[in-house]
Amino acid sequence: MKKLNHLVYLLTFTILSVFLNHGCGKDDNPTNSGIGSTTVKGALTLPAAANGKTFVVAVDYDMDGDNGFPYSITGTCGTGTTVEYSITNVATGNYYIYSVVFLHNDPSQGPQKGDYLGFYGGTMSNPPKTANANIPSSGTVTFNLNLEMMP
Repeated sequence: MKKLNHLVYLLTFTILSVFLNHGCGKDDNPTNSGIGSTTVKGALTLPAAANGKTFVVAVDYDMDGDNGFPYSITGTCGTGTTVEYSITNVATGNYYIYSVVFLHNDPSQGPQKGDYLGFYGGTMSNPPKTANANIPSSGTVTFNLNLEMMP
């Protein structure tokens, strides 16, 4: 079981490290590679406040971080344990949605022990096995994520 947990953490670290090195800036503007008309929004629930720390939310077609992430947003956490996010112009499809809050390091270094990490419809020890966030052709959809502290 320890080897499996280590593999999950390594996979998560690899995915998010590549994610942060593919066009994710430090502003509050979404990064979109496709044209869509749906807004993806939601709340990140943090284990504790992370005032002033950088958060990232990604909407991805697969779990292969080597091929980039089509939609993402970066921002700064406020004083509470909830962070709202919104990404516009997401194209129709099924996606994975991930998030990280960088508590102890620069986002360019990727997530580290003590940072917060979460997946829509999964946990660090049990990430979703399929793209479980269905995005319709228009409108607004909400996906809330509960983040956990990386061990």
